[in-house]
Amino acid sequence: NIKFIENKPSEIEVIINEINYVDDCFEIYNREEKEVDLSGWTIIDKNKNHYKINNLILNEGHFAVFHSSDTVHKIDSVEYRKIGFRFSSSDEEILLYDNENKLVDKIIYKLVEPKKSYSRNIPFDEFDGTKLEWRNIKHSTIGFHNQSYTNLVGEIRMRELKERKRKKIIIISSFGGAILIPLLFFLIRRRRRKKITS
Repeated sequence: NIKFIENKPSEIEVIINEINYVDDCFEIYNREEKEVDLSGWTIIDKNKNHYKINNLILNEGHFAVFHSSDTVHKIDSVEYRKIGFRFSSSDEEILLYDNENKLVDKIIYKLVEPKKSYSRNIPFDEFDGTKLEWRNIKHSTIGFHNQSYTNLVGEIRMRELKERKRKKIIIISSFGGAILIPLLFFLIRRRRRKKITS
């Protein structure tokens, strides 16, 4: 008898990030710059199965994984909760509501060719000029950032390192020039004085 307000979005920045439909689990990610208390939140699937979240604090930049199987591989930094329903490998709908019954996030998919996992390429709407896309992929990264995002972060770090090296070279060159010019000026004046005296 719970009435969920699907057309009233929550302002909390928690997102569904990946659904591993082969191993029947999915992850959410906290994009907030603070921890979020998920107590009283609800997960609903396309068959109207419900799971009420209790006693779960999700830290900033962390994942929580909801799974139906006990065989899920667990990572120390990730929160895990067992739910009583599985996910379709062909078509599914997952909705996440906060404790005020406002819609936090939802994902709907219809897959022609099942692989392993349906995931975001980045955990944001846009990041470093890359736009959000959902992809059907062969390898699951449940509990971790997706490979496309970690690759992008790696590229950004490499760019920043190159930029730092370039700036260092410019500073050293400028500093060398700042010393060299007065030194040359001094040597020229000294030579002129010698010519005058001789």
